Amino acid sequence: MVAEISGDFCLLTGTKPVAGRRLLQRWKSFGLQVLRLIGFLKGSWGMAITFGSGRTGNNDSWLWDDEAKAPFSVALVKNLFRKDRYEYRSHKMKWESWVPIKVNILMWRIEMNRIPTRLALHHRHIFLTDLTCPLCEVVDESSCHVLADCGFSFCVWSSIWKWCKLDPIYVFDIDDLLHIHKNVKGPKWAKKVIRGIIMTTCWAIWNACNKKVFDEYNPKVAEVVVVVKSMSFLWHKSRSRFISLLWKDWVVFPLYLM
Repeated sequence: MVAEISGDFCLLTGTKPVAGRRLLQRWKSFGLQVLRLIGFLKGSWGMAITFGSGRTGNNDSWLWDDEAKAPFSVALVKNLFRKDRYEYRSHKMKWESWVPIKVNILMWRIEMNRIPTRLALHHRHIFLTDLTCPLCEVVDESSCHVLADCGFSFCVWSSIWKWCKLDPIYVFDIDDLLHIHKNVKGPKWAKKVIRGIIMTTCWAIWNACNKKVFDEYNPKVAEVVVVVKSMSFLWHKSRSRFISLLWKDWVVFPLYLM
């Protein structure tokens, strides 16, 4: 935007002189709005603008960074928005390659408390007649409760720990679930297998809860445990280097190859 205002004329770069006070008044009003916008951007976002000269032919330039020295670009805008985005977040969830992407995404949402539990929907001002957990029907359903504190989930986890030959683990929150694999003794893949089994178990419990809500089906602990064992075997055999995995051995102890 290069402009020269003189008398009754308003000259814009690339245009012919146009006479008339009406256009001049519009330009002055618009120019005031531009200056206010520039002041706001400079104070809030570190943006600055340099005006070119109509006589020299220099163009205007937008600058945007901490010191208003770098040329404006979309990448700088993205970096500005992302600068403090994760300052107060400590993500402990690590994506597991042998587990399908849908399970990884579910765990990512669980860690951020972004799954549609009844308590979460209530906080979003969605009216529900009942907030209790569908599995135990005692406590309000939150992501932590349905996956860790619920009596149904506790029985499922107890069976999983026994299958993996791990000492009984009392899980109090989601962070505890995300740290369990670190206490497993053995090679790197032993930890990866346990981490994937934990993800699969969360996925199976969440599916059982949804079946209870939408299909009016009463899930059983043994059924959920069977789903965890069968699906984790299928995924681990087809999505990892352990193609020689045998079901008869896996169902007894999932770390028998480690």
